[in-house]
Amino acid sequence: MVLLVVKRSESQQFLYEIAADTDVEEVLKRVVNINNLRFRIQRLKQEGEKLAVHAQGDQPTSGDDKHDEHMEKLRRAMAAAELLQHKNQVAKKVALTEDMLQEAVEDIRRAAAEAYPEGLPTEEPFKHALDGTDDPTGTSHDGDDIDASEAELWFASKRLPVGTKLSQHVGRNEKTKAVVKLQHAGYGPPPREPVVDEETQKAMLAYYHKKQEDEKRLAADDTMYFDSAWANPRSLKNQFSGVGNVRLS
Repeated sequence: MVLLVVKRSESQQFLYEIAADTDVEEVLKRVVNINNLRFRIQRLKQEGEKLAVHAQGDQPTSGDDKHDEHMEKLRRAMAAAELLQHKNQVAKKVALTEDMLQEAVEDIRRAAAEAYPEGLPTEEPFKHALDGTDDPTGTSHDGDDIDASEAELWFASKRLPVGTKLSQHVGRNEKTKAVVKLQHAGYGPPPREPVVDEETQKAMLAYYHKKQEDEKRLAADDTMYFDSAWANPRSLKNQFSGVGNVRLS
């Protein structure tokens, strides 16, 4: 299976495994589904946190141990889903599947049903995110979701055209790892990959910061050396002449 690092941006990426001889159209369909499920979970987490704070509807907001217990279960389900879809899974080499993300959404749905057995208000944003009927237009999530028919995949600054096989672009080796960019169609080539990855860049910055601190410390040590009495070539003579402690103001 080819291991794809699918990127929308540096902060939005995931791993996906798929056979090298898969049609590009099918690859697009699958990674778009993963993309949309990831953003759905992110919106669920965002709206779920608001729900937990404000506790809309007829449900009690405090003083009900059972309800508080169910709300805590809902928080845990949302936190688990968020960790599952997080970009850190790339570094951990955890490839995502549609089934595992869908199951995470269902865990949230079951927890919400226990916390709100009479159902959530129809106008509740969390309910729309849960049902997949929310419209992120005009919000911070505007443009997150993609329609597979309006999506493009890019590899090595080249678009992967529908009607071709993935292997025609990344090779037939099933152990290949390739970074592909997913985006809305019609926007041209996405930005090139950075010369060094994020972790290497952090390590380089840390190294140069430490180097600067070391240079400052050494410079301070040099200053202390030249200011010290024993660094004065005349100190021995001054001591014997009785002017060792005399300083000019």
